[in-house]
Formats: sequence, structure tokens, C-alpha cells
Amino acid sequence: MQAPKLHHLDSLIASYRDRPLQWKDVLLFFLPAALATLAPWLYGTWRIQYAQARFGPAAAQQWGWNWYTLSAIALISLLGLALCRLQRAHRKVDVYQNGLYIQGTLGEKHIFLWRQVTGIASATIQYHFLGFRLQTRHQLTIFSPEGKAVTIDSRIKNANELSARIKAKIYPKLLVQARLQLRDGNEVPFGPLALMVSGIKIRGRFTAWEQVSRIHIQQGFLMVEFENSKTQKVAVREIPNIEIFLQLISEEVSA
Repeated sequence: MQAPKLHHLDSLIASYRDRPLQWKDVLLFFLPAALATLAPWLYGTWRIQYAQARFGPAAAQQWGWNWYTLSAIALISLLGLALCRLQRAHRKVDVYQNGLYIQGTLGEKHIFLWRQVTGIASATIQYHFLGFRLQTRHQLTIFSPEGKAVTIDSRIKNANELSARIKAKIYPKLLVQARLQLRDGNEVPFGPLALMVSGIKIRGRFTAWEQVSRIHIQQGFLMVEFENSKTQKVAVREIPNIEIFLQLISEEVSA
């Protein structure tokens, strides 16, 4: 099948971008970082001049070398961070009438028609350091039939709204297909899980519903509790279309 082109997506509905590069980024980060890079070079130059005047050229070369090396390492690091930030400023996700256009951090581009989007997984990740809670990030992963998975994090503004738009476009059709598969006696895959009328598969291992006592979500994990008091958990971010998964259990299995 021919790869979709941008003109196949029809009219633009909404655009979601990373935070653009602003003057405060230069003033609060890049300018202090540049001064920190320059400081070892200036100090090394002063050391060379001092050593040259007092001890000769051999001492001057030895005294300044380490400071110049430190300045060069800092400069390379600063240039790498600046390049990363510039690339991030161009990240975006455009929602069109017929699909999605995604431009990533490294300039990679992905075009999906809605019929090519087989699922979306979302998760909230809480970062910690030495027991202290740091920032919280939301993450979306979009799946296609070829196994391609594209991850978008909450540095894209209004990522929750973007997720809701994608689900509104793909969930109605996917839910109808999943219901038909289940009623025809087929298993319905959800990443590491598969749902059947007779039971559930977790990473390929089948368990009949009679042996399952409870399924619920807790702290970013889908918890499957069994009658033998054991529990198996799967990270929510690994499970595409988890809302459809839970709805099918409620409609088709519990009923």
C-alpha cells in the first residue's frame, strides 16, 4: 500500500506544539551556561600568562591545558543542549480531518490516516529523586498495523486534549470491531493482553474468567487479581485502547 502523503489528510483541525524557544530561555539558561563555559577559558588564559611571565613556556603550557580542555567540554555540552532545544521547538502534532501528522525531536516525520491508527496508550509518569517528588509527565503512544509506535510526551502543549481528539476519531470504529471479534469467538489483542469470552491472556498466558476475581487500575498499572490471591500487573502505558478493554469486560464478559 502506498504511504500516505500530507495532502491525503485534508483540512487541518488543530495543531499541538512543544514550547517554542523564547527570550527567557536565552536569559535564564543559555546566557549563564555560556558564561560558565567561558570562565574556565579566561582563567586558563590568565594562568598561562602568569606562568609564562614567572616560570617560562613549559610551565605555561602545563598550567593552561586542563582549563582549556574543561572549557572545550563545557562548550560541546552547551552546543548539544542548544541543538536539542532547537529541535524540540519544532516538535508538533497536527490533527487533520483524515489523520495525523507528527514531527519529532530529530526531525522525523510520521503521517497516519485514521484507519492506520490501531491504538493509543496513555500514561502519567511521576519522577522522583532521593525520595522527593519531581515533575509529572503525561505520555501518549500511537500504534499502527506495521508495529510502528510513536511516543509523544506532555512537553507537547495540551497533550490531554490531543489524546481526547485521537480517541474520539478512532475509538468508535475500534469498539465496534472489537465487539464483533469477541462475539465471533475470536480473541481481541490489547498489546500484552488479549481478551476472550472465556478468559484473558496476559503476555501469552491464558486464564479463565472463573479464576479472575478482580481487574482494576492502580498507580499506573492494570492489576489482575486471581482467586488464588495472586496478582499480576501490566503498565497502563503498554496497553493500547485500555478504555475499550475495560468497556468490553463490562459489556461482553460481565454480562
